[in-house]
Amino acid sequence: ELVPEAKVIFITRKYADVISSFTKQGWCPDNVKQATIMYRDIVRQIFSVREEINYDSLCEIEFEDLINNTHFTLDNICEFIDIPFDGNMLDVDLSKHNIDRYKKDLKQEDLDYINKVLF
Repeated sequence: ELVPEAKVIFITRKYADVISSFTKQGWCPDNVKQATIMYRDIVRQIFSVREEINYDSLCEIEFEDLINNTHFTLDNICEFIDIPFDGNMLDVDLSKHNIDRYKKDLKQEDLDYINKVLF
C-alpha cells in the first residue's frame, strides 16, 4: 500500500532446517519445541502478509536453489527487479553446509513433533 510499485522477493527454506538453525541462534529458543512454535507463528504472520501482495510483485525462490543454482536463480531475480545481471553477484560465499542441516541436528522424535505442530 505504501509503495505500490514495490517488488517482494520471498525466500523459502526447508522448515526443519530453519528450526534447526533457530536452536543455534542466541536470539531464538534453544530447544526444538519452542523453536517450532516460534517458527509456526512467524510463518503464519508472513503468509497473512503475503496474501496481500499482488502476484506480479512477488518473486518466490527456494533457499536451496539460491545455493545450488546460484547463477540461474540470481538471473531470475535480476529479471524480476529489472536490473542487469552482473557476474560479481556470484562472488559471495554461499555455503552448502546448512542445506539439510536438520538431518544431523534433529532426532526423529524432534521431526515427529515438528510435523505434528506444523501439519
